[in-house]
Amino acid sequence: TPFPEGEAGLLEQKIGRVIYRYGFEIAVQDGVISPFFVSRVAADFSEAERNVYDDLSHEIRVTMGRMLKEHPELRRLEERAFLRGVQKLAAAADYDPSEPAACFLLLCYQRKEVSVLAKERIDCCLQLINALPKRERILIFCERIEQAEAAAQAIRREFGNSVCAVYHSRMNKNARKRNLDGFRDRASRILVSCRCLDEGIDVPDATTGIVLSSSSA
Repeated sequence: TPFPEGEAGLLEQKIGRVIYRYGFEIAVQDGVISPFFVSRVAADFSEAERNVYDDLSHEIRVTMGRMLKEHPELRRLEERAFLRGVQKLAAAADYDPSEPAACFLLLCYQRKEVSVLAKERIDCCLQLINALPKRERILIFCERIEQAEAAAQAIRREFGNSVCAVYHSRMNKNARKRNLDGFRDRASRILVSCRCLDEGIDVPDATTGIVLSSSSA
């Protein structure tokens, strides 16, 4: 299974090294998953978001300088080992934000939040939906429930209430089942969700996925 960012090293410590890899290319060849392609679409920050992002980036650089001064051994580590080292230091300090390692992790998390929750992402999503053929069955993955609700509301305003359903953990079980069944039965052609939908649920009729919260370059 794909490792969440920064967690591969932690899992390897607990259960051991990777002994086998089964990649997407082989899975497509074996018919385990459907053929697919990935397109990356850039979205801009608002001026306020850019200012916050830049301020956090400056704080991260300053904090990293403090951390490397106190722990110069981190300089020799490659990215994954560096993150594991920082996480160990933060845990040893009981995640006290006054300690450089914990502060570094917190600032990185806050900066990522600014990126994945940027408001322009929803406008970009609407443009993508508008550009796709109306026959497309679309799954939209969001980082937070609030983002999923905001995206669904924007889609309904733009394309009509019946077009879009929502699925997330704050909904009761019956509502989640109703909305998932409605997407499968074509009562709606767009399903907006959070991470709770990305593992273990089979939605075979989906033809397009939009990861609203992606932070890949």
